[in-house]
Parts: sequence; structure tokens; C-alpha cells
Amino acid sequence: MTNPLLDTSSLPRFEAIKPADVLPALETVIADHRQRLDDQLNGSSDHDFENLVAPLEDMEHELSRIWSPVSHLQSVLGSRAWRDAYNEALPILTEYGTELSQNGRLQRAYARVSEALGDEGEAERRRAVDHALRDFRLAGVNLDDKAKARFKAIMRELAETQASFSHNVQDATDAWLLHIEDESELQGLPERVKARAADNARERNRDGWVLTLDYPSYEAVVTHAENRGLREVFYHAWVTRGSDEGADPAWDNSENIRRILKLRVEAAKLVGFENYADYSLATKMARSSEEVIEFLRELASRSRLAAERELGKLQTFADMALEPWDMTFWLERYKQERFSVSNEALRQYFPASKVINGLFDLASRLYGITLEHRTGIEMWHKDARYFEIKDDAGRLIGGFYADMYARSGKRTGAWIDDCVNRKVARRDRDAVSRVRPHAAPPADAR
Repeated sequence: MTNPLLDTSSLPRFEAIKPADVLPALETVIADHRQRLDDQLNGSSDHDFENLVAPLEDMEHELSRIWSPVSHLQSVLGSRAWRDAYNEALPILTEYGTELSQNGRLQRAYARVSEALGDEGEAERRRAVDHALRDFRLAGVNLDDKAKARFKAIMRELAETQASFSHNVQDATDAWLLHIEDESELQGLPERVKARAADNARERNRDGWVLTLDYPSYEAVVTHAENRGLREVFYHAWVTRGSDEGADPAWDNSENIRRILKLRVEAAKLVGFENYADYSLATKMARSSEEVIEFLRELASRSRLAAERELGKLQTFADMALEPWDMTFWLERYKQERFSVSNEALRQYFPASKVINGLFDLASRLYGITLEHRTGIEMWHKDARYFEIKDDAGRLIGGFYADMYARSGKRTGAWIDDCVNRKVARRDRDAVSRVRPHAAPPADAR
């Protein structure tokens, strides 16, 4: 059977893709890319944008088409098999990426393309080549073989350790729960939250209510629970996830943090930076870590007095010294008392379907586009949906997936990833779109 990850003729076949498909697909594509790159570098020394950069971007796009669904599925499915497949493949992908960026022959070919483009080269091409040359330098292309090998090993270990960090936070979040049998402890919580907690209890064959630590539940407790002790318990559980003060030492990220910091510093110094902050900023708008610190200091100086005034008003209103687990609760009460605004009261008028339709209508009026729900698209979960985006002439310009509800095993928070990157084919100076962009997924409705 054909590996579904290798089928890039349409949107990802999420229902067909299995964890066992990941490694064979990556190994097949990476081996093919290595051969194609060797053929290009050995075939001619007369490289230009069309015969070097464009084919490399084609290969990057092809690899992204395979890896994006893998990264996505391990983020939205609470599956040990998917996590294992991701962790097994990540070092291979990281090593290949570093190998490309440390390829001296490829860097020199890009330098020749840069010279041929000149300062008057087409802006998009000029920028693409400049960024590539920058990335070669940041990956240590000019290092000796021993230093290159060490940099590659650091990048691999960093990828593994950062993945371990994220997994620990996810596992700590999913494992935590609070079983409550006295309904009076839930005073102030919205009925929808209590109903969900009752369902959680029934699923676990328990009486009463079970509160979990997904963000919508956490937000509801710290915003509405009149039981101050309950708010404190939730706040502490949330801010200590994956730490040495968390509920289970198995998910303590202390060693991961130390290792990540050490590896980042070593990598930065290998390629000529004083610290990792400056290394990171090499691809960003800020010019130095000192500029960032100065910005933050200025921001603090301009906002602190206003923040202190607002805190004073809130503490006067609450008639008590406020702790972190009190802030959201009393702010909600303050809004209700002073401005007659209640997010929970407003919620009943804004069900998900109505909010989605309103947002789509606004997007249509602002940008002249239409967004349409499409069925018959392969999904990873029954709650996920797919929407097409069309221009004012009805032409398809892209699409996105939506997976709006929290569940165990799914990465929490509001986030979005590339699913299929936009791909452009060039014919002389005209650009013709070959692949339209798709994103996945807006996450966790509040």
C-alpha cells in the first residue's frame, strides 16, 4: 500500500495516516533529497536561482508536507503511539536540517547565486538568498569538522529535550484532577462547568464532580469560583505544571530546563555569539539583547504606575490584599459591579456557531472573502472541521481546520500551525500558484 504521508496530491489524509507511516516516509524523502542535492551540486557549477534555489525550495516544501501532519497529530491526539513516532522521527529531521545548513558546497553555490543577483536582483529572490546565507552562518557552516559535528549533536539533543519539556507539561496537565463531593465547594461556577465536571466524574465511575486542568476549566475556576481555597489550588496546579513543585515528580522539567539553557549557550558560542539571546535575535527585528532589555524597561516605566493604580482600586473594591489566584475573580466582580458587564452572562448569546458566523461575516466585509464549511474532508477527531477561503470571484485561495474544544491529550491554548504551505511556480516573471495554503488548527474555545 502507498504510504499516505507520501501522497501530497491533496490535503493530508488524516484518517489514513498511522504512526507506523512516519519513519518510512521521512527516510524515503530524505534519501531522495540527498541524492537530488548531490546531483545538482555535481552536475554544474553554473548555478542560478532557477536551477539551485527553486529546486531546494521544492524539496523543503515536500518535506514540510510530510512533517506538518505528523507534528500536528502528535499535538492533538492523546496517543502514546503518535508521541513515540514523533520522538523517533524528530532527531532524523533535525540532523538532516543541520546537515543541509552546514553543507559548504551548497553555501558556496548560494553565494554565487547571490553575486549573480546583485543588489538590483528581484526583491523576493534577493531576500530568499540572503536569508539562506544567514542560516548557513547560524548553523556553523564555516566551522571545522569537529565543531560542526558538535553543533549538529547539540541541535539534535536540543530538539529532543525541548520535546520532552512540552510532553511533560502536557502529561502533567492531563493527569491532574480534583474530585469534589460537596457541591457547596463549587459555588459560583457556571452551570456548564459543573455539568462538564459531573460528566467527568461519571466517566471515572465517581460520585460528585471531577474538575480537570484544561485551560477552559482553569479559567472558569479562577474567574468564578467563590471558594478562595479552590481558586488557590487551581492556580498553584496550573503554574507548577511540569515543575519541581508539581503534583508528580515524574514530570519535573528542572533538568530539561538546565539542559536546554546549557545547550543553547554552547551552540551560540560555537557560531560566534556571546549568548543565546543574541543568537536568537539574528533572525528577528531587534538588533541586540540590550535593545530588547531597554524596550522592556521603557515599557515597565510607562505602565507600572497605571498598573499600580488599577491594582489599588481592585484591592479597595475587594477590601483585602489580593493574591494571584484572587485577581481574575475580583476583576470579574468589579466589571459586573461598576460596568454591568458579565462575560458569563454574555456567553449565552454567543454560542460557537453564532460567533463563527459573525467572524466570517466580518472577514467578508473587511477583505471581500467568503469562508465556507466543507464536509467530506479527512479529520483527526469528530469535533474538527474544515473551512475553505474564497475570493470575491469565488476562487479558492486557501483553507483552514478548526478544532475548538479542549480534551485530554490535546495541546492547550490558542495556537496554529502550517498544514500546507503556499507554493508558487515561476514562469519568467509571472508567479502562478500551484499549492494553496492551509492552516491547522485554531484551538481551545474559551
